[in-house]
Amino acid sequence: MNKFYIFTKKTFQIFLYLFEIIGITYLLTYLSSFCCSIDSTYIFIQRMIDYYVVYQLLTIVILGNLNDIKKDSLLTYRTIIKLCIEYCKTKNSDVKELILNKVNKQLDTGILNDKEFRNAYMNILDNIDNLNLTVLNIELINVEHRFDSYSLEWKYSFLLRLLKQSCK
Repeated sequence: MNKFYIFTKKTFQIFLYLFEIIGITYLLTYLSSFCCSIDSTYIFIQRMIDYYVVYQLLTIVILGNLNDIKKDSLLTYRTIIKLCIEYCKTKNSDVKELILNKVNKQLDTGILNDKEFRNAYMNILDNIDNLNLTVLNIELINVEHRFDSYSLEWKYSFLLRLLKQSCK
């Protein structure tokens, strides 16, 4: 049963990927025929390949940058969580000052952060002296998991990425 599920899942993902690639490149080729006519099979195949390459480049650039943006936010948040853990252990005022400076820098309007991270930073500011070491360690585990999972995100297919995110 498990092997069948894995085979079916992989087959479905391959089918969706091929559907996206062939569908988008065919659509772009068809739309380009209104601008420049397609007189032969050779020109049609050449355009399909050209649009496939353009689409793949755009996909890799856009989805790669989205992953990097999320990973950058998580990296900063992870660093602040580790500093908070250190502060909980030592209650060192220099560590507290470093945390406050880093959090305030992240909350500055010049830095773009998701609402989730802004709320987390506000929570750290409001509760800096009452942070719970166990809660921080659990949050660190969750952040590290999310950071690692962005390396596994679909970066070659918009359709598969949307389906994966809708299943979370």
